[in-house]
Amino acid sequence: MTKISQCNQCQIGKGVHCEYYFPFDDSDCTHFKLGENKAQEKRLSLSKYGYYLLLIACYLIVRSIGGWHFNFVYEVLFICGLGLFYCFAKVLLIGGIKLFYYLVKRIFKSYPYMEIRKVTISTLKNLGCQPEIDKETGNMSFKYQGEEFFVVVEAETIITFYDTWWGTLDLDDPLLDNLKEAINKTNMNAMPVTLYSISENENKLGVHSRYQLIFTKDTPNKEELFNAILNSFFEVHQEVKGRFSALNDIQDKKEEKERIRIKGFSNSER
Repeated sequence: MTKISQCNQCQIGKGVHCEYYFPFDDSDCTHFKLGENKAQEKRLSLSKYGYYLLLIACYLIVRSIGGWHFNFVYEVLFICGLGLFYCFAKVLLIGGIKLFYYLVKRIFKSYPYMEIRKVTISTLKNLGCQPEIDKETGNMSFKYQGEEFFVVVEAETIITFYDTWWGTLDLDDPLLDNLKEAINKTNMNAMPVTLYSISENENKLGVHSRYQLIFTKDTPNKEELFNAILNSFFEVHQEVKGRFSALNDIQDKKEEKERIRIKGFSNSER
């Protein structure tokens, strides 16, 4: 009798388990004894017997052709040869099928990726860019209005533009928190998304931007779309810089007031 429980190890279908599973035992259960599994095991055993019967039939045919007075040594060698031929043919057939399946799967899986890469490259060239492909990563780099960009094909229909290290600031700079706040405020109202990373070796905080979009060969006005996206990076640059400068001005005015108050004292301290 099968049991219904919450075993993730031997679950088949909607919570159906084999007869050897006990709900109070949390150990793995590998005994599959359901009808489908029994039928599958039966088919496999019949196929094995079929191979054995085929070998016996070949042996009997050869004996009948060569006469029943067959040398014992030749019989042993012939049977061993049939066994080796069977094993070799089985391995070769299974290996060939697996290799063919792998190659077909690889081709069909990579085709959309290669197609979108080809369309991306042609669109960039139509904008006057000269994309270069990194042989190790497959990423494309190009320059647009003097700025170096990267574009990565993330999936069959998704690509991402990157503008990395377009701004830096020392980690010990007192205005570092203002830059982080400027980045956070910009992300609330603008695209592309701006983020930062920290390089301990160079003692720098780097500012980066990225824009991800759905892009296919059927996307209309590809050149206009790329042109608008790439121009938006420069708009975000100005947005972050403007907010950063405004926060610095506020901080300078606050510090100036603090210095004046300390120098002249306040009325409450007299």
